[in-house]
Amino acid sequence: MPDFLNRHTLHLTPLSPIHLGTGEDYEPTNYIIDADEKALYAFDPARAELDANQRGKLLNIAKSGDIQQIQKYFADNPEPFRTAAHSISSVSDAIASEYQKSLGHVVQREQRGSHTDAVYNRLNIERTATNPHTCAPLIPGSALKGCLRTALLEERSANHHGENPTSKTANRFEQEHLGNFATDLLRLVKPADLAATGDIATHICYATNHKKKNIIGKDGHPVEGKGVTGRRETIQHGQYRAFSGSLTLQNLLLDHRPHIKNPGKTLPGETRPDFTRLIRAANRYHLTRFTKESALLAERGLVHPQWQRSTEQLLRQLIPQFDAGNILLVRLGKNGGAEAKTLEKYAQIKIMGAKGAKPTYEKHTKTVWLA
Repeated sequence: MPDFLNRHTLHLTPLSPIHLGTGEDYEPTNYIIDADEKALYAFDPARAELDANQRGKLLNIAKSGDIQQIQKYFADNPEPFRTAAHSISSVSDAIASEYQKSLGHVVQREQRGSHTDAVYNRLNIERTATNPHTCAPLIPGSALKGCLRTALLEERSANHHGENPTSKTANRFEQEHLGNFATDLLRLVKPADLAATGDIATHICYATNHKKKNIIGKDGHPVEGKGVTGRRETIQHGQYRAFSGSLTLQNLLLDHRPHIKNPGKTLPGETRPDFTRLIRAANRYHLTRFTKESALLAERGLVHPQWQRSTEQLLRQLIPQFDAGNILLVRLGKNGGAEAKTLEKYAQIKIMGAKGAKPTYEKHTKTVWLA
């Protein structure tokens, strides 16, 4: 008889930078950037050890309500706050330069009735998901399960002969192939958050938007993507087994044939999840997309050739283990794009047009986000 719960240990190695946003930002009153070290020190001001003179100056500035002066105080008196830092990240040269040039400076003035207000660069940085107790980066189990769910749905809907799903029928389409809340095939698959196994290297850089096709404008220069450039914290690639956690499979032990009313409506379609099949489905889904995007980035000159060669070589070497279901390839995070979260056959991705124009829906995006 199989065990009621089967626990699998997962180890995650990032092949490319990862950003898993939670809506939380690093704000300039909670970090300083050392321009010489190219490092960001994030801290809780309440935990900094200040002498009476330092504390008095900070309190006087805080009472004034001048955020820019508070930022400047931290930048001019970094040592107590560096010591109190709960996390340290490397930063790009461009981010460090922007910090030095913009901190506390007026970037523009806006007219509001009879008043003119100064507008400051807030220098917020999108933070990747972290453990609230240790402040170390983590990989949410929900992100992993989402990858598995999309891949399984693509596999099970491959032979769908009905009407193509729309935004109105998407939920019904998903229930048809994966089940409803009670009968969902992934109801018995329970991934935990993957925790850091040691110190995790993170990097602060710009997230930039690029056209997939090299479009030349009327001025003879390439047309750039229109997405707003953001500042983003990323988990750096190449950290072997940087995260570890568990995935538990629940087996419904029904060999004794208990009386269950309407089992077709109250039990998952498979009472014992086939983890190997699930891994293979995810590998097919993500390998296909990696191959296409890798070729696109190479054609556009948007990827480092050495990283691309070594990563493609590694994936070719791992194909036997992918096929055997021993290794799982996933695409996680905000930079993955809509193609990594939709079904190839039925994708309807919203494409925003020019200002005032109605959006269109297409199978593929027209831009890629890189960090």
